[in-house]
Amino acid sequence: DWTEEQLESEKKVVINEIYEKEDEVTLEKIYDKAIWRKNPLKRGILGSEENVKGFTVDDLVGYKKEIFSKNNVTLVITGAIDEEKSREIFEEFGKIKINEGVERKEKVEVIKGRQFKREPDVKLKNFASWNIVDVQLSFDVDLTKIKENELLFLNSIIGGGDGSYLQTEIRENQGLVYDIYSCVDIFSKESILSIIFSIDKSRLQLSILEIIKILKQLKNIISKKDVDRNMTFFTENLWYWAEEIKELNFQLGSDFLNDKEVLTIEDRIMANERIDFQRMREISEMIFRKENMSLIVIGPTKGITENKLRELL
Repeated sequence: DWTEEQLESEKKVVINEIYEKEDEVTLEKIYDKAIWRKNPLKRGILGSEENVKGFTVDDLVGYKKEIFSKNNVTLVITGAIDEEKSREIFEEFGKIKINEGVERKEKVEVIKGRQFKREPDVKLKNFASWNIVDVQLSFDVDLTKIKENELLFLNSIIGGGDGSYLQTEIRENQGLVYDIYSCVDIFSKESILSIIFSIDKSRLQLSILEIIKILKQLKNIISKKDVDRNMTFFTENLWYWAEEIKELNFQLGSDFLNDKEVLTIEDRIMANERIDFQRMREISEMIFRKENMSLIVIGPTKGITENKLRELL
């Protein structure tokens, strides 16, 4: 059990950490506020100074009981174990008493409201002392219409893998940036696909125009060759999970907690093998639309206006 003295001491540590994080200006922090708006996901994981100061020992004990309770636990086992042994372990685990009868008081939806029906969002943050601008162009993705493996495959074609369209055209052919890549943040029924790069301010508008041009063309230019080039990573390479048990365990647990179909490695490979270039073109057209786009730019942005960037989009 915790004492008031221990709690007050820990509060000071956490509040100091909050101060340190507040002094850090990162693209991710500005991005979270722009993307998540009123949703709790926009907040830092440390919380606010006001909330931390208001915590009591009873608050923490109550919250601990909610989290570490029989109704809020999932056990996932992977590795060299047969079904009978797994059943024995689950039966023994079920006998353990862990705050039985305690229910979570609240559950927060990941995305609420107009997340997939919003106007283009543009945010600028000026830091005159910087030499370059950091840019993040993001798109909302509805995972009730697009499968997670399809989105990950498309991301690899666009900017998540070697020979991707963004790296080939924006970096290698035009030399606009030193590095550019795309990535995906996946939640239960929603996802965000982001394109991230840093660039000299004088090339910002040109780079955005060229990226938008590529995204508009994807529905016509993605080919069977693109799919074949990325297929090995999504099929044969998945077998590394058989050796990286922690990775597989995490994936299975995550799928279960997010109410997704729990697939074996073989199932995942077969699902990926069904992906074709026509489907990649279809979901490109679904995702890369002006109405679900967000652009965040931080750095020496003097002279750049949000209205001008909206015109580019």
